[in-house]
Amino acid sequence: AAHAEVDILLDTFPYPGGTTTCEALWMGVPTITLAGDTLLARQGASLLTAAGLPDWVAHSEDEYVGKAITFAQNPASLAVLRAGLRERVARSPLFDAPRFASHLSQALWVMWRELSITRLAQNENAAPVMSDAAPQAQQAMDAIVALYQQGRFAEVEAAARKFCNDYPEHFFGWKILGTLCVQFGHTDLAIAHLEKAISLAPEDVGTYSNLGVALKNLGRRDEAITCYRRALAVKPDYAEAHCNLGNALREAGQLAEAIEHCRQAVGLRPDYAEAHANLGAAFLDSGNFSDAKTCCENALKLKPDQPRVLSNLGAALKDLGQIDAALMALRRAVELQPDYAEAHNNLGVVFHECGLLDHAKQSYHQAVQLKPDYAEAFNNLGNTLKADGELEASAAARRRALEINPSYAEAYNNLGVVLQDEGRLPEAVDCYRRTLEIKPSFIEAHSNLIFCLNFDERFSAEDRLLEARAFGEKVQEKATEFRAWKSSATVLPDRLRIGFVSGDLKIHPVGFFLENALSCLSTNL
Repeated sequence: AAHAEVDILLDTFPYPGGTTTCEALWMGVPTITLAGDTLLARQGASLLTAAGLPDWVAHSEDEYVGKAITFAQNPASLAVLRAGLRERVARSPLFDAPRFASHLSQALWVMWRELSITRLAQNENAAPVMSDAAPQAQQAMDAIVALYQQGRFAEVEAAARKFCNDYPEHFFGWKILGTLCVQFGHTDLAIAHLEKAISLAPEDVGTYSNLGVALKNLGRRDEAITCYRRALAVKPDYAEAHCNLGNALREAGQLAEAIEHCRQAVGLRPDYAEAHANLGAAFLDSGNFSDAKTCCENALKLKPDQPRVLSNLGAALKDLGQIDAALMALRRAVELQPDYAEAHNNLGVVFHECGLLDHAKQSYHQAVQLKPDYAEAFNNLGNTLKADGELEASAAARRRALEINPSYAEAYNNLGVVLQDEGRLPEAVDCYRRTLEIKPSFIEAHSNLIFCLNFDERFSAEDRLLEARAFGEKVQEKATEFRAWKSSATVLPDRLRIGFVSGDLKIHPVGFFLENALSCLSTNL
């Protein structure tokens, strides 16, 4: 309906509208385009030439303006052209669906035959320290352990201090004091006590593990990882050390090794709820949402109502498309622990996915109120603000995330997207380049950079080509040949079954243009 109100369409430059240009011609609207000096910039010229309208192609900006004035001043000729344009375009090679389908069909059959030949050729070739304690010391240790198991921690602390006074060269009292300090957040004291225990009993694996927890709580993750490894060197079947090491490695981004250690912990102790939970978190971070869901569910069977596990389960369910179940899990996590910032953040992500943008904003605001240095929540808030058209507020949220974490690659990339949408291309380019300095393997950011360079007049065609080649090399490193064919490629079928996957197959010009081609293609394969 909107096209009926338009007499002449002025195509964009230096790059044409592409599908929107084609759609205008399809609807019978005469279009003026400017042929640029690159392949993409000449797309509009190609479309108009195929439609039989070469006179509507300009080769300079002055000629573009001149053609617009000339054609607009001759409404009678314009009306005649418009009256027959839809029919002319429909008859042009541009919309010759049977011809296109025939060529595509031939290409697909050739590819299948080449694959068949290749596959055919391949087939043809084809804790003993305690025992040293005196009886009185052993009785004291047994009493302390009993108090600890009953949760009588004040009495445990008093008894452990007395034990250290009575037996200062025995590791046990220092270990207990250190463990209590870890439990109650007195991390500096915990490290001092546990290091004293290790100096007295270098073979006690539990002390290494507890020291690792204390170091990790202080942000000294590498030292914590070393402690867990030392514990495992003494006792390779120590499930707790495997579990703690796996979680520390996950936080360090070493996901493959993290998954391996968490798996070992689960194998050694199948009823170890925390190991199942940590394995689920590692799978979640690695993008294996199905296994993450299974592990979180296993952890909750062993130990129900764990807010952290429910939050991770909700995140996994969201990525599996099970939105209602995700909302249920995350709401339960928030109900159990209202001050759990991560759960509020994950709940916001699910609300965003549902299109409930106001609810998402509320969840993110709650998350950052609880945890003011929560960079991820600020970044996610920026996503929702952008989706709601609040570009300036979105940029501010990204910048806050970067103030908290200057090495946050995703926030730099997302800030670049907002700046690009605002037309601030030089700043957007700077953001994308900074993203790639931090995370050179960030494919999406590199793609965004190339797109932005196409519209930034500071860069030449050679600059864009060099960047595109660098991107191609990077993507090629990650690409793998698809080999998981469900049917044998050595047998030539009567028909080929082809799947088309695209985000443009819904209400989009690309999907509309493909309808005729797909209907013709079905008779050729």
